[in-house]
Order: sequence, then C-alpha cells, then structure tokens
Amino acid sequence: MRTRRGALALLIVGATVLTLVSASETMASAEANPTSTSVAIVPSVPWTDAGVNFAAGQTLNISASGTAFFVGLRYYPASPNGTLRCLRAMAKFVAPTLQCYSLIAKIGLDGTPFEVGTSFTALSVATSGELYLGVNDNHFPDNRGSWTVVVNGGTLTPVTTPPATTPPATVAPVTTPLVIAPAPVTRTVSKAAPAPVAPATKGGGGVLAFTGFGPLGQLATLLGAILLLLGLFLYFVDVRRALSWLLGR
Repeated sequence: MRTRRGALALLIVGATVLTLVSASETMASAEANPTSTSVAIVPSVPWTDAGVNFAAGQTLNISASGTAFFVGLRYYPASPNGTLRCLRAMAKFVAPTLQCYSLIAKIGLDGTPFEVGTSFTALSVATSGELYLGVNDNHFPDNRGSWTVVVNGGTLTPVTTPPATTPPATVAPVTTPLVIAPAPVTRTVSKAAPAPVAPATKGGGGVLAFTGFGPLGQLATLLGAILLLLGLFLYFVDVRRALSWLLGR
C-alpha cells in the first residue's frame, strides 16, 4: 500500500515538473517571438528607420511588395527587387555593388548595406543595432510610389529620422523638379507568428534538443520523465515480491 502511494506521489511530481517546464518554455518563447512590423518605404527618402532593434545572433526576416518609380512616375517602375536597367552610374549609388533601384537594409547607422529585395532571411545577424531600410539610388527627389515592408524579429523601438546620407547626383537635375517632403514613417504592429526558422538558433543541443527547450528546460524535462517512469514502475510492479525473488527468499 505504501509502495502504491509513493508511486502515485512520484507520478504527480513528475507530471507537475513536465507541465511547469512546458508552460515556462512556452511563455518564454512567446515573449521572445517578435511582433510583425509593417513599414511604408517612400523612395524619395534614402533611409527609413524600421523601428526595430536587433542583437547579434537574433533572427531577421523581411518581406516586401509594392512599386516604386524612379525618375518620375513614367520611368523605371521597380519592385523591391530593383531593375536590370540602371539610368545612372552605379559608382554613386548608396550600395554600388548591389542591384540598382532595389530595397536594401543595414543594421546600425554605420552598418554595411545588404540586399533585401522582396524577401530576405538571416538566421543569425552578425551585428547589433537599429534596422534601417533604404533605396539603392543616387538621386531621390524625383522618385515616386512606395514599398510595403514587413519585418519579423528584434525588439520594437521608437522610430527616429536618420541623418541624410543622400549621395551627390551624377546627372543634371530635372528642369522643374517636384520636390516633396519626406512622408512620415508609418508603422503598424500586430502580434503575428514570425517566419519559420531553424530551431537550432534557440540554442542548446543534447538528447532532448528536439523539444526546442534550452539546457535547463531539457534537464528539467528529463527529470520529470524519470520521475514519471519510476512512478509507473513502482505502481504496477510488486517491489516486495521482486526483491524477494532476487534475494532467493
């Protein structure tokens, strides 16, 4: 009778440990999951603060859509992937080695620009800082249209206006340029599941790595499983008879 009671106690303790570990890991994962941030990119502005800060090692996912027009509304319509035709000398573009008239980004004001296009994913960013979204051009006042960019990852921060970094134009300005003031950055935030990423980025290998838990979570899960198995064994097996049989009594 006492054996059965002890077995039931072990079963309860083991189940409680597993439940608490699962709940705590789920809450931690929910807190770590970023909000989905939507930012409107106006091509007449070189760089736009996305309002998201990243720490080295975090996952970054960006998707973009829409149409921007370069050199007025009738010329060079481009998706965030840019165009194959570059009207101006690429040497003066924000990122000369990347696709002209495309969506680019950088982490930190002094970060190195990288190609985004319509889709970009980094399982582990190399540097820390604010995410800035930009347009790979060298003359911005005559650009029109907009791109809509959705950013998953990082931590939300107040939106700021980065200092102007417009490179000098290499062509004569339009006779009567229609210069528009930069539109205010618009951002909508909603709790949304981030893009699928490899679970390995969360950290922690080991036998129970498939659970997605960290090292402490895996250890607690293993302890709870051992208690459950031990409780089941003690509940269904007559320990006294087993010991008597082993001792030859």
